[in-house]
Amino acid sequence: MTTIVLRRAFLFLIILSLFLPLLPGLAQDQGAVEMISTSRPGGEVVYPQLKGFANSFVQDTINQAILTEGGIQAHLDAMAAFTEAMPGNLKVTYTALVLKSESGHDLLSILIEASGNISFGPPSHRYTPLVFSLVTGQKISCDQIFAQCDQARKSIEDTLEARLGDELSNYLNTADLYPFPIERFLLTETGISFFYPEKGMVWLSGKSTFIHFLYDELKGMLRDAGDMPLKSLDLYASLSPSAHSRPSIESAAATGLLPGIPVRLGDKLSDTLDIYPLLHDPEGFVTGQKYQMEDDRFRGTLVLSNDGETVTGLLTGRMNLFGLSTGKASLEEIKSVLGEPAGSTSMNAEAAQLYGVPAGLMLAYNFDGAALKLFLDEAQTLSAVWLDKK
Repeated sequence: MTTIVLRRAFLFLIILSLFLPLLPGLAQDQGAVEMISTSRPGGEVVYPQLKGFANSFVQDTINQAILTEGGIQAHLDAMAAFTEAMPGNLKVTYTALVLKSESGHDLLSILIEASGNISFGPPSHRYTPLVFSLVTGQKISCDQIFAQCDQARKSIEDTLEARLGDELSNYLNTADLYPFPIERFLLTETGISFFYPEKGMVWLSGKSTFIHFLYDELKGMLRDAGDMPLKSLDLYASLSPSAHSRPSIESAAATGLLPGIPVRLGDKLSDTLDIYPLLHDPEGFVTGQKYQMEDDRFRGTLVLSNDGETVTGLLTGRMNLFGLSTGKASLEEIKSVLGEPAGSTSMNAEAAQLYGVPAGLMLAYNFDGAALKLFLDEAQTLSAVWLDKK
């Protein structure tokens, strides 16, 4: 058995195309998140550990929790039983995201993903989400995020069928959405993802299901005052337009990205489809083909391709575009952030139907390598965002 400590953890994670988008990690004086990789015939376990952290108690507490609560030690024990004569089939990977805070109370979100012969059993798939305080080393609990966890679960459950039923009922048994896993959560840059237990609810691909809500969609339920973890997070403060909105939008568009969507313009389509299984077969679109992934971060979002080889567009009706939120941002707010558009087009009901958006107006903004097209409904409220490759 070989154990290798790899320092280029985040590059490896991009190659593996795991759950969270790549963001800067810990500051240099705070140590680093390192990757530990252990393998033997038929198995590989890759997991994170903090190293060089100034507060050794915090570092040791988090590292131990990853091994125990993250299930890593159990995976290592299972893999230790593999031999060349009787190899197993176990693959464990992870993603890590540091959520920066203006108060210095940074959080560390970790998602551990296991597939194959988990716990010596038949092939399966499991997500284990963990969120830690980098000040105390303790796990962030549900009641630190939600004002009332039970009420939040009930509120979400009351809306699940309306939000997901029509879209998912043809592919999944929506009865398995209940009970909602309110305590199995992961904080991300755009919202909160909730992970069903292993075999609790499974996509057609065989992966365990998770449901992703934008922070905007949960705002009335969240505990975001006082000294609560969400209060001072930089990403949470960016839910409203600010002086940073325009440069952030320009930078994202120029690199072919939209917040929270783990695909960028120019990505090879075949690789994208290998990583993110489809919810249903591709369908025709005005400019080519549209693809709906089962991964819930893509709910309300289409991946577009006009050449069948690369990702040439992203069209979404669920987005907080650095303070400009679908369903909320007005025409005035959009112009105050981005200025006058390069062009605008009225969209009647027939034209809007071609794009799957409400009738109204389309604004076009041009950036290096991409065009950002914002759809507004007849009330002049942002209804959809389309990033299109030039």
